Amino acid sequence: MARLNLSETGQAFLKEWESDCDYIVAHTSGSTGKPKEIRLLKEDMRQSARATNRFFGIGPDSLLISPLSTEYIAGKMMVVRALESDCCLIEENPSNHPLKAGYGTVALLPVVPSQIPGLLESEYVRDVLNVIVGGAPMSPAQEQLIMAVSSMKVYATYGMTETCSHVALREIGSHYYQALPGIRFELDSRSCLKIIAPDFSFKELQTNDVVTL
Repeated sequence: MARLNLSETGQAFLKEWESDCDYIVAHTSGSTGKPKEIRLLKEDMRQSARATNRFFGIGPDSLLISPLSTEYIAGKMMVVRALESDCCLIEENPSNHPLKAGYGTVALLPVVPSQIPGLLESEYVRDVLNVIVGGAPMSPAQEQLIMAVSSMKVYATYGMTETCSHVALREIGSHYYQALPGIRFELDSRSCLKIIAPDFSFKELQTNDVVTL
């Protein structure tokens, strides 16, 4: 059984998650248009969580730390990943100085770029095995700064609210994103990315992101 140490916001999300409704209400980021309310199927969120757990080898003995608000999809998905893997999750109050205490070896820690300087100031940063960075692109200076901590692997994320968090990860230092397990990509006639996800309810999702595949 998952061990969860959640904030009030996290507990409110858990109550919504455990309800009989088969979806949760979320909001898009607004990065490509006006923010909007959408419904995410819980089964799609489970599929996303399982893919991330497989990628990072997260299991019952793992520890996850989340300094992100569960008002947003990134924070919600950390709870779902813990539930799906039966591991331990500690939710910190969101701030620009995450990892406020020593918890032991941390399997996964998500941050946004503005939290990177504060994370690197933590005396416990070397306890972290994997960091995922989302919400906005990192600057080259931020990438160089965080690469200096050789004890952990750091990944930039690619995804959107509609895909229940990321569908691809790029290890810092590499130029290429790698699809999560169960996800593949194609291009349309405009060279825009199409996300192929057979295990998700949407099956395919066409983006307007021009990419080199």
